[in-house]
Amino acid sequence: MIVALLNQLFEAREEGQARDVVASILNVLVEYTLVHFANEERLMLAVGFPDHSLHCGKHEDFANKLHVLRRQYDCGHHGAVDELVEILKNWLVEHIVDEDTLIGSWIAGAGLGDGAVAMISRMTPAADD
Repeated sequence: MIVALLNQLFEAREEGQARDVVASILNVLVEYTLVHFANEERLMLAVGFPDHSLHCGKHEDFANKLHVLRRQYDCGHHGAVDELVEILKNWLVEHIVDEDTLIGSWIAGAGLGDGAVAMISRMTPAADD
């Protein structure tokens, strides 16, 4: 979903869509990213992931960057969208590859398996479909 929204934002920007269209996609992207983070944080807590606090801190830092860029765009700084697209692309690659895979590895190593993840996914509202 984040990748799809990121693509929509990039395309809207490239096609010169109206400011309110770009702002709408930007807002959905930021809000969905925050929902994704909240779901992932609940998962980490539920499975007892040992680096939960550190991982959540990285989410918080990134969320702060997103809010700053969204405010900059709201204040007329159009380059904020380009910057947001770039940092989100980097985040998706670096964070997922370097950080999120650690959660999956920990779950597998702890013997929690797919059943635990499925159970936890049902517990979390607005699960990432």
